[in-house]
Amino acid sequence: MSKILNNYLDQVVLYANRSAKESESLRDELKDHLETGIEARVENGESREDAIYEAIMANGDAKTVGHKLRPRFPLIDIRSEGIARGFIAIGPRAVGVFAAGGVAVGVVSFGAFSVGLISIGGLALGLFGWGGLALAVLACGGFAAGAIAVGGMATGLVAIGGQVFALWSPSFGNGYSYFTSSNVPEILSSLEIYAHGLYKIVQSMNIVLFFYFALLALITFAQVREKRRVDQHRRVI
Repeated sequence: MSKILNNYLDQVVLYANRSAKESESLRDELKDHLETGIEARVENGESREDAIYEAIMANGDAKTVGHKLRPRFPLIDIRSEGIARGFIAIGPRAVGVFAAGGVAVGVVSFGAFSVGLISIGGLALGLFGWGGLALAVLACGGFAAGAIAVGGMATGLVAIGGQVFALWSPSFGNGYSYFTSSNVPEILSSLEIYAHGLYKIVQSMNIVLFFYFALLALITFAQVREKRRVDQHRRVI
């Protein structure tokens, strides 16, 4: 078999990241498919070298093809390149039940841009959001906006923070509160317990940051291992 074709098949299988048995089957299927195309080109008068090159180019980049051959939604999908999709997804971009990456979308999401029921990151969107900028129903961060918001700057129905803009703000921080303790509606005052709960999270920021950086370290370690796995076996066609 051509060395170029062999290298290409190795790369596809590498990016597909399947079990040994599945990898062997995928490799054989792809080899047969490419060989058919190569033989057809040779019969049309092309040299075998040109036929191999054109068949590979027509099939697509090894990384793209390999990623497409990964399971549709595996238990764990870790990538150092592209979009990870899985129950646990870790990548530059990730979609999953638990998703972590530069861009993360999931039930629980962690990333520079994070969207989820529970989202943590530089920009966090969701039901509960914690981050530099948090836009969520329950928002906690440097700047927090939501139904209940706690942060350095906080805006919402009920808000607690250094600078506040809210319908109702308990006796914390400075800013604007439409209602005072004398005329606040009962429905807003009943939300104070949740606002105080978020406020305690802010007060316990050292503990929160410990778990944040511990999780970041685990995610980084997983990505470095994946990149090393790919780099150790990658060949240039």
